[in-house]
Order: sequence, then C-alpha cells, then structure tokens
Amino acid sequence: MTKSSWQRWFEALKFLGLYLERQKVIAEPEERGRVVLSPDSRGMEQMSRGRGRWVVQNQRDLCFKNVTKLAWYLAMNSLYLACSFYIIATRDYSDASMTGIFIIAWNVACPVMIAFSILKYISCQRILTEIFEAISPIYHCEPSLAHRPYNFNWNTCLMIGLAAAQTTNTCLNISVCFSDPSENSFNILLFIEALAYLVMYALALTFILTFNFYIGILKNRFHATSVQLADHGTSLRKYDMTAIHHLNTISVTSTAHGNNARPQPSTSNFLKEVELQMLLIDRAIEHISDVYSWILIFLSIWFLTDLLFGIYLLMTPSSHNYGVFDTLGYICVISEALCYLFLMHNPADELSEAEEAFILNLRMFIYGLPDDQQMKPSTGIILSLQRSRTLTLCNFGTIGRGSFLNALAFMFSYVVVIIQFRDAETPAGPTTLPANASIVPTNASIVPTNASIVPTNASIVPTNAS
Repeated sequence: MTKSSWQRWFEALKFLGLYLERQKVIAEPEERGRVVLSPDSRGMEQMSRGRGRWVVQNQRDLCFKNVTKLAWYLAMNSLYLACSFYIIATRDYSDASMTGIFIIAWNVACPVMIAFSILKYISCQRILTEIFEAISPIYHCEPSLAHRPYNFNWNTCLMIGLAAAQTTNTCLNISVCFSDPSENSFNILLFIEALAYLVMYALALTFILTFNFYIGILKNRFHATSVQLADHGTSLRKYDMTAIHHLNTISVTSTAHGNNARPQPSTSNFLKEVELQMLLIDRAIEHISDVYSWILIFLSIWFLTDLLFGIYLLMTPSSHNYGVFDTLGYICVISEALCYLFLMHNPADELSEAEEAFILNLRMFIYGLPDDQQMKPSTGIILSLQRSRTLTLCNFGTIGRGSFLNALAFMFSYVVVIIQFRDAETPAGPTTLPANASIVPTNASIVPTNASIVPTNASIVPTNAS
C-alpha cells in the first residue's frame, strides 16, 4: 500500500529522532458512515471506509521496541548536540576587532540556535502527539497521484534556489578543506566542521518543512471547505428560486422550495460540519504555535545573522581575503538565509489568504440561504468569523512576510551605520607608541636649529678673546 504524505512525514520525524513514538501507529477504522467534507468529490458524501488514526494507544506493544526507539531517539539528538558543541569549542575567540567580533558571533549563532531548537523540540513531545491527534481528523484523505495537482509556486522556486546555494557552498567548503595537502590534520578538522554545519542545515530545513506541511494541511482544509460552500450554495439557489408568472396581466411571484428533492443533507448539518472543522483548525493552530513559535524565533535569529553578517563581510574588505572564493561563499550564505526566511514566513500568509477566501464564501453562503433559514446558522459559526487565526512568535510578533521584512529593514539600517563607521576603527595594538613616535621627529627637528646657533656663538668667542 502506498503511504500518504501524512504517514511519510510521521516516519521521517521518527527516523531523524525528532519524535519519540511510544505508542504503536496502526490504521484503525473509525466513525464509519460519518458525513464529511471530502476533497475528492463535490458535495457531501458518506464515508465508506474508515480513516486511519495514526496515534492510538496499543497496550500490546512490546517493551523492547520502545527501548529501541528510545535508543535511536537519544543517539540522534546526541549527534545534533555534539555537532553544535564541536563548532562552539573549535572557534578562535582571540580576534578583538569589529570584523573579528562579527565573525565570532556569526559562527556561534548557528550551533547555539540549533541547540536551543532541539531542546525545545525535546520538551514538546506530548504536544507533538496532540498535533498529530488534532490534524488527523482534518486530514481525511489526499487525492491519488493521478488526480493530485502539481503546483509550481514560489516555495518551489525557493527550494530550487536553496538546493543550488547549499550545493555550491558545500563544494566551496570541500575545496577549501583540501586546498593545501601539507596540512592534512587541519584539513580533516575543517571537513568535519563542514559536515557538522551540513547536519545543522538539514535539521533546520526539517523543522521548516514540517511547519510548512502542518500549515499546508490547514490551508487545504480551508480551500476544500470554500469549494464545498460554493457548491452547496449553488445547489440551494438551484432548488430555491423565485419565478414571476404573468396570469391575465397580473404578475404573480412564486417561490419554489425543493426541500424534498434535494440530494444533499440539510443546511444545518452542513453548517455543523463546517463549525466542527473550524474548531479542529483552531485547536491545531494552538498546538502548532506552542511547538514552533520558539523554534521559528531561534531559526530567524540564526538566518538573520547569516544574512546581515554576510552582507557586512561582502561589502567590507578583509585582511583574510581569498578572492573569488570568499565572495562566492558570502553570496551563497546570503541566498540560503533569504530562502530559509521566506520558507518560514510564506505559510502564514498563505493560511491567511485561504481563511479570507473561506470567510467570504461562508458569508455568501449564509446570505444566499432562504429567508426562513438565514437565522439558523449557529453561534459558533458567527464567532469563528470574528476570530482572527494568526500565527504568533510567542506574542513577540506575528509570522508573515510583513513582519519579517520590517525586522529586516530595521536591522539592515544598523548594518549600514556600522559599515559607515568602520573606517574610523582604530588599529589593533597599543596607541601610545605611535603618539610618542610622532613627537620624536618634531623634537629632532629642533635640535639642528639649536645646533646652528652654537657655531654663531662660537664665532663670537674668538672676537672677545682678541
């Protein structure tokens, strides 16, 4: 049986050691015959086969399987933390110049933020299980591969650009590591460092893509519900229409209510199902924010540091200049940071756009109801229209391109100021020696002047002597 995207992501998180599954994942039929909103066909339909519940308790799971899962989970997280500590321990902290301080902060930001993200993910294992349980009812089923649309959007372009930049940066690191064959031990350390950075970049990409997948499920649920609202509203207007008949020059208005001929369920049941979907989406957004808010903050700090320090080092000359390799490396780092940042903030804007389209379709659906049913929509539907579904960064800000670009402009202004004042940076070393050295030639120039007076006085002496 071909695994769905939901199952593949579940297995990927377990393989990477980011989720510890202490309960066996099985496919158990449940809620047969329930009326659901299906993305595969239009209108309401009866569910003929049960959905898979991906996280359920199984008391018959053997203990040694949990021990194996725990060992793998601890080994992978130990690997991530070891890579972070290795990079922090092998840094050179002796350079006290402004450029040196920037390079130190740049090198330390990546492992520190990754370590914090891993610790946050470890502490949220229970919430991760709740995320799976909250999203599973929303993710009813996915279309087959033959009917699945292939959308080439901006995120696809970002992934292609990210792959190209990461490949180029990795090749540059490998070429620098083995450029001098005489220093084999040092080259091996540089190669290990490049591999550690590659592991951390892969881990960050996993966090971001998982966040994109969860938000994509909610976005697709909004789109599917909007389509169902539009189709159901069209059916209502088809069966409930007003016609004007002319009888003996007298206009008679008649309204046809085809309640008995409608093939779809009643409007109240339809709206109750929509309200249930909104409640599930709200619960899923709450759990996703609890897990990923701090992780996105840590990753934003890392990639903003890469972006701004990469721009600074690209625009300022350095004493350790390797020519085109440095320039190309800085361009790759800047490109990677931009791709990662847009991949983090694009899903929130897409979710907001899907929600706005859903609200518009829901309002049009309620407006198109017959007069005797316009007051029947439940209070939960009305409250769901008034509640804004925004993804926040622990109430420090919101996730989205607008807030990201504002923060980027704010930080970039300080980079411009630092570049302007960089020429006024005093050189390293003691400042008293150059000052004394400048005084010595001045005093030395006075000595010959006094010496020229001595012969004049000396010429007077023989005169007095005579």
